[in-house]
Amino acid sequence: MARGSSSRRGVTAVLPTAALGAGLAALYLLTAHYASFPVNDVRAAASAAWSLAVRGTPDLTGLGLEEGEDWVVPVGDALYTNRFPGVVLLAVPAYALAHLVAPSAGPVPGPSAATAALACAVGVVAMAVGLRAVVPARIALLSALALGVGSGVWAVAADALWSHGATTLWLGLVCLAVLRGGPWLLTAGAAAAAVLSRPHLALAGAAAAATLWRSERRTALALLLGSATGAVAYVAWVRALFGVWSLAGPYAVFDYARVLEDDPGRDGGEWRWRLDNVGSAVLSPRYGLLAAQPVALVLLVAWVRDRIAVPPRVMALALAGLAYGLVQVLLSRISGGTGFWGGRTLLEVVVLAWPLGTWLLTHSRRGAWWWAATATAVAVAVGTHALGALTPTPPPQGDPPTDVFFWQVPAALAAAPVPLLLAVVVAAALAWAATFWLVRPRARPRDLPRDAASGSGLSP
Repeated sequence: MARGSSSRRGVTAVLPTAALGAGLAALYLLTAHYASFPVNDVRAAASAAWSLAVRGTPDLTGLGLEEGEDWVVPVGDALYTNRFPGVVLLAVPAYALAHLVAPSAGPVPGPSAATAALACAVGVVAMAVGLRAVVPARIALLSALALGVGSGVWAVAADALWSHGATTLWLGLVCLAVLRGGPWLLTAGAAAAAVLSRPHLALAGAAAAATLWRSERRTALALLLGSATGAVAYVAWVRALFGVWSLAGPYAVFDYARVLEDDPGRDGGEWRWRLDNVGSAVLSPRYGLLAAQPVALVLLVAWVRDRIAVPPRVMALALAGLAYGLVQVLLSRISGGTGFWGGRTLLEVVVLAWPLGTWLLTHSRRGAWWWAATATAVAVAVGTHALGALTPTPPPQGDPPTDVFFWQVPAALAAAPVPLLLAVVVAAALAWAATFWLVRPRARPRDLPRDAASGSGLSP
């Protein structure tokens, strides 16, 4: 009898998570960008994946890509992309399968878009499973759903083969492994794959490892080993294709520094540009974290007001996101190009900080103003990202630095047909209602996960 009861509880726990994954996969697959490659970044990565799958080489010769326009670099008689290897390799199986079913003379958007969609769905499910180790199951599930539909995961990462689809997958698995204290191989493997997808995530792994060094030595070592392995594999890829030993990788060969020097935003000087980049990362209506996730401001106020203690594992992931974000905004322009919704270059910060936001949501002292502010902030995030994900072509913006003040939402609303507007309103309303239900008076102690109650690796 006890065994049957335990099995039923297991099925009950798995079914909502499976439904979340299936629902997000269907949503992402339905709304992904199949008509064309939205930008040259996506075209270059997909072309390399197709070439590896069909021709067995990353050489892009003969595919119509142009040096300086499509992120490709001539090396001898060959032509290689400077897109990160983790992104390219992720789409190889889809192109191989597509070629078996319907051979094509060149890369088409479908397989790469489907790869991004499914990768993001798996990453969000991994986040949901990880969050269950630190917050009640219903909060973990709805928080992961909010990540899946109320962030750039839907509007950008799941839309096409950006590097952010790969990082959403691997960072979701990193969060799962860290929050649950293992398994060791998953922690190291996911960290390595994340670094191959965006190499400066190695610093995020180092920051998380440093935070956990005293309390979670095994996890810290796994993060360090994984990050180092990913960095070494990345350098080996660069050496094999471009003939140089460089952590800067193909960007050094491509002379990306020249691209940045041509950025009008640098007219005020190097450090003025960097400070503007940092400010825009937080405050810009176009790229800023607060515009993308207004609930962050509510949760930060609650954190300070209630003096909420944060478990080491949760804090380690948030500090990893902070380390990555600082490196990103100091090294590269905040815009990240054009042809997408909102900001994309700091999406990894959002994913890594999501467990912290969920923890603060669960442990904040509740009041009427807090209920309304939290629900409204989440509804705004879901509504704006639904608008971005459902808008076929994002509104254009100006050149830097003026584009940091451009807000895509009014332009998209003005051009949206009535059915799209209704879908956005319904999504925002559902998000408001779900969040309002979620932030009812906090769960009783017996409802908390066993790990959180016992404090095994999670005590503040």
